[in-house]
This record gives sequence, structure tokens and C-alpha cells, in this order.
Amino acid sequence: MSVAVEEARPAPVAPTHREVLARSQRLADSAAQSLNDEALRVERDRMALATVHSVLAGDGWERAYANASKSAARLLAGVVAENAVKRTHGFTRKLEA
Repeated sequence: MSVAVEEARPAPVAPTHREVLARSQRLADSAAQSLNDEALRVERDRMALATVHSVLAGDGWERAYANASKSAARLLAGVVAENAVKRTHGFTRKLEA
């Protein structure tokens, strides 16, 4: 009869604020390159939520998270505009009333 010996796995370590912000920037840049507006929306909202958590925790990182959210929002605006240009082939017509 053999007894399986279980090795203790180390407890997961939460990422640092700098790692979270760096990952966010990489994800946002990648999503902007691939014109993925949904991924940018998720990242913008995730950083906005991190801003709120930072304010409530009082850890002093709220400005960095807010800037990351703003950066993702600006990239999102560019991607949405680029996708709109593709749909209209760069042309829009003025509606006459």
C-alpha cells in the first residue's frame, strides 16, 4: 500500500501595484494595436475599479490607477474612431433636415 505524499504548495503572492499597472499598460497597448475595443473597455473599467479600491484602502496609489484608466479610455476613443472609419470607409454624409 503506497501513501501519496502531498507537497505543500506555496501560497500565492498578490502582485504589487507596479506590476498591476505595468500589466494594465501592456494589455491596453496590445488591445489598441489589435483594435480590440472590448478589451480596452474591460481594462479601463478594471483600472477605474482599482482606483476606487485604492481610495478606500488609502494606500496612495489612486492617482496612478486613475491615470491608467484615463490612458485606456484615450486608447479606447482612438480604437472606436478607427473602427468607425472602417465602417464608413472614411466618408460621412451630412444629414439634411
